[in-house]
Amino acid sequence: MMQRENKRMDRKRTTYRNLIILFFSLLLLFVLINWFVWKNYTEALLSSKYEGGDLARLAYLNEFRQARQTKNTLSRRFVQFDRADTSPVDMITIGDSFSMGRGGGLNTYYQDYIASYNNFKVLALPTYNTDDLVAYSSPLSSIMVLYNSGFLDIYKPKYILLQSVERYTVERMSKPIEKILYHNDKIDNVLHYFSAVEVKPDTPPHLPFVNMGNAKFVFSELMYMLTGKVNRRVRLFKLDRPLFSVLDGKQLLVFPDEIENTAGITKEQLVLMNRNLNYVARLLKEKGIRLYFMPVVNKYNLYYDHIVERERKILPRSIFFEELSKLPKEYGYIDTKAILSVEIQKGVYDIFYPDDTHWSWKASEAIFSNTKFVKQ
Repeated sequence: MMQRENKRMDRKRTTYRNLIILFFSLLLLFVLINWFVWKNYTEALLSSKYEGGDLARLAYLNEFRQARQTKNTLSRRFVQFDRADTSPVDMITIGDSFSMGRGGGLNTYYQDYIASYNNFKVLALPTYNTDDLVAYSSPLSSIMVLYNSGFLDIYKPKYILLQSVERYTVERMSKPIEKILYHNDKIDNVLHYFSAVEVKPDTPPHLPFVNMGNAKFVFSELMYMLTGKVNRRVRLFKLDRPLFSVLDGKQLLVFPDEIENTAGITKEQLVLMNRNLNYVARLLKEKGIRLYFMPVVNKYNLYYDHIVERERKILPRSIFFEELSKLPKEYGYIDTKAILSVEIQKGVYDIFYPDDTHWSWKASEAIFSNTKFVKQ
């Protein structure tokens, strides 16, 4: 009896031991697989080890990643806000992620091209934290804070360049003018805000090598290899000729909201937005400041005509630049679509980064070698 009980206990101990060994073996295998995927694939997408690639990161696809290194080769740089320096500036820029250098790479900031080509002192500011933010930015309201607070009287710019990406521009700026003009704050608050917020690219959050991104990467890679499709956070289209320097050059990655927002833009919204810009331009003119407006063409819009016909015929076409160009303007207008379309027709690769929603240095160079800033 005692012998049978001992054998039963031995079997139970053996079972427990085997289960523990199995558990730790599986845990070790799980950790090793995560380490392998992280070191060979996802670290390049999800960490700050490599630059760029918000679309590749969202799609969890390494094939589209275009590694790049931040390097400045221009003769002048823009200046960050420094409360101790109250000397006049030639230009203030204010805008969204394109104005914050979010694309990375060679000559990251378009402001450096303005400074170098025009011998300007360019002060780059983030948008102010007003109560009507759309997609983290409200550039026209931010200008009114500078105007109403007395900030412009301190720094005395000759020009203000307002930048906004096409897909959010109408929503940000086609509201009744009285909802824009009232934005204000105490000058001390404004100066403190700009002292605390630096114009610089975002850095990815720190992740341990064991993270959900590894599993998402494996799933996304399998889906792409088997079906040619990507996840819902990005859209993938085939182009009729190579325009990028990854894969066959014919793959276009874009944000879905570039397509959705394109379909919702109306002529009436553009008329109201243009009226608002003209109104603010007149206010600034009274202070001797010339307003320039630079809407950044959506990546989808810029490459639209080269999406293969079978896909393009069911997709909405943007009317933004075509309709806006017809309207009377009291401000300087930088038509990024017109300028960059010329580069596309030349067959220039990577006007926008293939793996990113932001443009490359090639776009900044083309735009500001074709733009002359003049007083009225």
